[in-house]
Amino acid sequence: MRKQSFKILLLSVILTLSLASIGQIKSIIEASAAATVPTSQNQTLMSSVAPENATRGQALSWLIWTDPPLPDQLVTEKIVDQTNGTTIYSNTEALRTLNNCGDLVKTVSTTGFATHVYKFSSNITVGTTTITSTRYIDFTTTPVTLSIYADVTPDPTLTGDAHNVTIYNFNFPYVSATATMKIYNNTNPSIWTMSDVNLPASNGSRRILIPPIAGMSAGTYYLRVNATSAIGNGTTTTSFELKDIILTVDSGYYIGQPTNITIRTSPTVTQSGVNITYVDYSYYPYTVGKVADLNLALSDGKVSYSFNTATWPEESYTVKANASIGSKKVFDNGYFSLVAFSVSVSAPNNKYIVGTPVNLTISTTPIQAGAAYNGTVTNSTGDTMFTIDPSTLNSNGWASLLISTTGWPIGNYYIDVFVNNTHYTETGYDSFNLFLRTFNIYATLPGGSFDTYIGYAMPILNIATMPGQTIANMTLYISCSYGHTYDLFKPGFDLSSYQYLLPLPEMRNGSYTVNVNIKSYAGTNSTSTYLFYNHLKDKAGDGITDAQKIASGLNPNSPYADDTNSFFAGYAWFHGLITIIPEFPQPFPMLVLILALSSLFLLLNRKMKTTTQRA
Repeated sequence: MRKQSFKILLLSVILTLSLASIGQIKSIIEASAAATVPTSQNQTLMSSVAPENATRGQALSWLIWTDPPLPDQLVTEKIVDQTNGTTIYSNTEALRTLNNCGDLVKTVSTTGFATHVYKFSSNITVGTTTITSTRYIDFTTTPVTLSIYADVTPDPTLTGDAHNVTIYNFNFPYVSATATMKIYNNTNPSIWTMSDVNLPASNGSRRILIPPIAGMSAGTYYLRVNATSAIGNGTTTTSFELKDIILTVDSGYYIGQPTNITIRTSPTVTQSGVNITYVDYSYYPYTVGKVADLNLALSDGKVSYSFNTATWPEESYTVKANASIGSKKVFDNGYFSLVAFSVSVSAPNNKYIVGTPVNLTISTTPIQAGAAYNGTVTNSTGDTMFTIDPSTLNSNGWASLLISTTGWPIGNYYIDVFVNNTHYTETGYDSFNLFLRTFNIYATLPGGSFDTYIGYAMPILNIATMPGQTIANMTLYISCSYGHTYDLFKPGFDLSSYQYLLPLPEMRNGSYTVNVNIKSYAGTNSTSTYLFYNHLKDKAGDGITDAQKIASGLNPNSPYADDTNSFFAGYAWFHGLITIIPEFPQPFPMLVLILALSSLFLLLNRKMKTTTQRA
């Protein structure tokens, strides 16, 4: 009876999972079918030029594809030398029809190309909409080589102290390297050397402790790091300073707040002199005021001391520390300023539409309850556009007011607020920009902006306008430090809500800015988002990594789903036409689970029948 109940339960689980799986498959089929109806709204044109780090004279693979597919669609191709504006190639041909693919691949010889930037553009016309997809190949940049940076801490430090040296690898993915470090100064070219320092590819950095080096006196020193790797050599130089005495003081304090200083020198020194002065610029000739002049006892060459500043004037101060090491006098300086309080002025949005009120807030630290305030808002030519009438801060030292911008011209505006507590007047500043805008635009990427590591080659860019712009032109720029790497222009379609697959195949690893510009009858707007892209070794530039292709039984050197060039692999994968083993671990596939449970059910059923027959 127990076996029968278990069998019924197992059958129910299999049936439930099967229905869920059928539902998923149905959804995929319906989505794929819906996506294959080309309209000006959903039509996309994409392209890639490989390899990403091509050198002059090397053959390039120029891949152009559509989504949904447009077999037999005419596409116009053009290659322009951006440096001199010369068109070096122009052609119109039909996209391929094999298996309804709607793509083509061209081999472009770069023999004879100059050290210039080249623009590879392709365009198609769907109805009255002409879509242009553009790639750039930059032969003016130098090949990718090892890039490193070194930092010495602490800096400055005392003579006889140890140092920490950290070497950073700027390449991504990181590469393993072997470095040699050398310390020198202007009189000695080789004070200290360390060889065979391993820089691992796992984290791209290495920290080394350098023990005290005999003979290094106070002065400026240099550290040079030379590293070798599989992609070339890298060199970096940094400097650091050794001192006989170090004075530490924070840069800013409020009047009455304790001012703290720390002195460090040789452990044999038992006393240090300290004096603090300021220059009074109120009257000419200027006078020097002294607020402290004393000797401090040191313990193991160290001391910390606090000064009471309650009666000190609001000025900028110079602190001088001195000591004697044997017959040698040593000195160090520090600087700080005293203010009665600080004023924070905030227009929370840096940009406002003309006519939108600016909600201005004023706050003070420490709290200046009941202090009087006033101020002005001026434009870029210095004209006063708004006067902040005299009033007082509340018990929290805070105030808020609205500034009307109705009728103001577009441009930059500057806010100055003056707060007086009957003893002192302090000033706060902020600024904002006014612009003409009748709609907002938003662009987001999966996982958010900044530090977004993309493990596949075509992340989805979500674009929205509010109010929705149903007939608008969009220009998309994807750029890195070396200039634009991809442009897309698509006119006259609904941009109230739109998704676009960023065609990142064959772009270098690095940090990218994605700029979206939209123009409609209501006006023009633009926005930017950012991502850090890592293509994880995608030789074919089709959106599927080499590791995924090898694991899935595909050719990592081909941009197609099979060797007969039937489908562009990235497109086929996106629409569920082929299965790709993911780069990272994924949940256990439902179909495998169903098959495993079904096998268990059949095995259990057969065993129960055999047991019954024997009985």
